[in-house]
Amino acid sequence: MIETKHIIFFLGSAVCVPAGVMLSLNFAWFLDFVFMLMVFGTAQPETLFGLSTDINFLSLEWYRGSTRGVEISYLDLLAIVLLISSLLVRGREGRRMYWPPLLGFLLAFFAWALVNLVVFSDPKIFGIFEVTKIARGILLFVSVIAYVRTPRQLHCFLYALIAAVGYEAYICLLHRYVYGLVRIRGTFPHPNSLSMYSLQTVPIFIAAIFSNGISTPVRAASIMAYTAAAGCVLL
Repeated sequence: MIETKHIIFFLGSAVCVPAGVMLSLNFAWFLDFVFMLMVFGTAQPETLFGLSTDINFLSLEWYRGSTRGVEISYLDLLAIVLLISSLLVRGREGRRMYWPPLLGFLLAFFAWALVNLVVFSDPKIFGIFEVTKIARGILLFVSVIAYVRTPRQLHCFLYALIAAVGYEAYICLLHRYVYGLVRIRGTFPHPNSLSMYSLQTVPIFIAAIFSNGISTPVRAASIMAYTAAAGCVLL
């Protein structure tokens, strides 16, 4: 059933996505901002600084899975803007397109999930929920691959991820020592999600710390972010 919020979302997307692409093509700093906001937002997939930023279609709130509907958030819109803008910039600069590494395996996994979770499953609605989650992850992956092509953009990625983990650590400390929560979850819906996010960022920071191509300030910040991510897991 189409609700008022769905109509507002579609109208807003029809305006914001083309506007974001136009700004990104005309101002390089805006494309960097879109990318860094998207990376920072991976720590806040459903909210941004406490404000709800996602919308569900065919929502079944009682379903306990990785998602409770066909979910779309501001991260998906940012990924679309980033992907389209990066491909247009690549074409404008005369650089050829290429097939991203591991994309074939991701698409094969998506096809396998589509067959097993939707075609041969019943009810199919829950499989559709999970498959759309996988599709959103592939979109995020491809958009980052399309954008990151120089050391400066790699530094943008690290700055944004360091900021995300730092903010997460701040929220975790606030929850533990101000509000007295025993098992904290940060900005995520569940403590396990916080733990998994923190653990996935650690190898990135370790690689940055021992990389010769990363500037000294970013390597120092990566050490702090590594400590913060480990602290989030312990808390």
